[in-house]
Amino acid sequence: MDLPVPPTHHQLPAPLLDVDTTQYVPPTRLFSLLLRRKWVILGLALVFATPFFAFVYSLPAYYDTTALLLVNTRESSLRDLQATLAASDADLIAVATQVGIIKSPVLADRVVKRLDLVHAPEFERLLEQRPSLIQRVMKLLPARVYRPGAAAVEQTEAERAQLAANLLAGMVTVFNDGKSYIVSVRVRTENPQLSASIANTYVAAYLEYKQERKVAAIRRANALLDEQIAPIAARVNKAEQAVEAYRAKNGLIASHQAPRAQNDGADGATIADQQLAQINAQLITASGELAEKQASLAQIEAAMRDSRLDASPEVMSSALISSLRAQQAELSSRVAGLSQSQLDRSPTLRSAVAAEHEVAQRINAEIAKIAASVRSQVNASKAKVQVLQAALARLQGQVGTQSEANVTLRQLESEAAAARTIYQDYLSRFERTLNQATVQDAEADEVSAAEVPLAKAGPRRGLLLALALVLSVSGASVLVLIFDRLRQGVRTLDELESYAGLMGLGYLPVAQRSLRRMFRSGRPSMYSEAVRSVASLIQFGQEHYRARIVLITSAIPNEGKTFFAISLAAAVGADGRAALLIECDMRRPSIAKTLGIKTKGSNTASAMLHKSVLPGVDVVTLPQPAGSRRGIVPSQVQKLVDEARAHYDMIVLDTPPVLPFADTPMLSLKADGAIMVVRWRRTPRTVVHSAVKVLSAYGVRILGGVVTQVQPKDVNGADDGQTLMYRHYASYFR
Repeated sequence: MDLPVPPTHHQLPAPLLDVDTTQYVPPTRLFSLLLRRKWVILGLALVFATPFFAFVYSLPAYYDTTALLLVNTRESSLRDLQATLAASDADLIAVATQVGIIKSPVLADRVVKRLDLVHAPEFERLLEQRPSLIQRVMKLLPARVYRPGAAAVEQTEAERAQLAANLLAGMVTVFNDGKSYIVSVRVRTENPQLSASIANTYVAAYLEYKQERKVAAIRRANALLDEQIAPIAARVNKAEQAVEAYRAKNGLIASHQAPRAQNDGADGATIADQQLAQINAQLITASGELAEKQASLAQIEAAMRDSRLDASPEVMSSALISSLRAQQAELSSRVAGLSQSQLDRSPTLRSAVAAEHEVAQRINAEIAKIAASVRSQVNASKAKVQVLQAALARLQGQVGTQSEANVTLRQLESEAAAARTIYQDYLSRFERTLNQATVQDAEADEVSAAEVPLAKAGPRRGLLLALALVLSVSGASVLVLIFDRLRQGVRTLDELESYAGLMGLGYLPVAQRSLRRMFRSGRPSMYSEAVRSVASLIQFGQEHYRARIVLITSAIPNEGKTFFAISLAAAVGADGRAALLIECDMRRPSIAKTLGIKTKGSNTASAMLHKSVLPGVDVVTLPQPAGSRRGIVPSQVQKLVDEARAHYDMIVLDTPPVLPFADTPMLSLKADGAIMVVRWRRTPRTVVHSAVKVLSAYGVRILGGVVTQVQPKDVNGADDGQTLMYRHYASYFR
């Protein structure tokens, strides 16, 4: 069966013109790769984990303890919601500020000095100046290579204290949950008693610091007030002196015994004001007395005219008049009695009437005396009123002349009063702050003191070891994946097509038996079936893949091309067809050695043909001149191919590698197509790509590529679908 002659000019396959250098790696493939390399991963993980384990077991035990502080205990009012929310934000800021104060180096320095941590064993060990690992390694070098520098300068006590404070800051954790005023001070050291002491000392130092700050602030306020009191006192004194001088100048001398005015704000009334007020009061009193005396006089005079003694209270109140009236009444009764029993001219009657008349005269005389006395009092009161009125008029004139000066005086007095008020306020504030300086608290409370921990808090060696193991396994896995990706060998047929532009014709697993036993016994195997699949494609596939004269080559040596060439011819012969295998690699001929053919002494053309080396397979070995390393002459192969074309169903040419020699491109001109052999996971993709470019430059018809020497135990379905048979159907070939 003759195939159509292939075109002399063959273009590069489309994938080769635009090769995709990126490749998606399925996760299942990664897992399968890790599973295949599990012992390598385990070994690397143990190597990585050993220093981790040593480091974890070298970690000293540490103890944690916590002291709790309640800061900013000021209560907020709920009357104003907006103000309450603003106060809450301010409180959170205040609490955060207190946390910052506790973390400050100031408190760390106080704790270091109070507990003398510089000489504590744990701190002494940390403060000890040890050479680094690099310095210790460098000291082992010869003196001409490494000269150590000057010895480390001895640290001063201040420097050691500062370093101890820095170390202490790393051992103390201060935090607040943002929902309360509770601040936790947690300390972690290698000594449980030291942890508790540091935590409690931190709390005490914080409370003392807060108290000292408040006292210092109050003392600064006192000093400021003290500086300002003296100028204010001088100002008050100057203002009061100005008031007194103005009073004296303008005759506004104040009487300090007089009560202070309540409405005008003056310190006291002047003498003229006081005299005016006194005379005015006396005038009012005198006018009242005059009116009262005049009323009494009018009553007495009315009583004298009308002979009505009861009309005047002064008359009725007189004891003498009352006695005389009693006598008059008694005599009037006697006269009335005698008038009825005696004659008008009776001496007894006349004597009684005379006595009655005498008593009446005496009463009138007494009333006249009372009236005269009252009249004299009225006159005295009138004189007094006149005198007071004259004095009042004179003082009113004097006060009027002092009105303008009094306005200025009041201004001066107001200034003096304002200065005095400021002075009194400063004095009261000074006294109040002076008293507060001795009773200040820190506005914070210790909720609970740190207790000595009963059990160590860490290190949690189990967790650290597990973490180290996980990290080691992960690192080893990543390292295996990286090395696997760094290997440029072709793994799958997809890679062969993606990177080199070759159609993947199939996988060839490693042969478990020799070729003679494999193809003479007739027993199927994974290898023979894989080769048969490639042979079937070449013989019965689409027209592009059909070929009778097949050239087998590789990019570089040791790819397994000779073994595949023999296997391809044997597969054709095993199907009852005739195959011819021609040795074209004259620099390193290996067909005869592989099949056990004896070629010594064969110098004629007929001696180069070996019949039925394998079932249905004849082999042609061309003799090589002694001492010659020249390649094969293409005309020899052309003549052989032309003679054998009519007698064989397939002619297989085993040629040298493409890149080292130029034999293959020249031999390919007489072939129907070429198959590129690529060794699994060994041949770099770039090398295969370069070989394909060389063949394409000669217009070679490349049928595809096969991947040889595949390890069945190292492949799975994640690599390629065709590899499933190597793992899941291997029992079919036993």
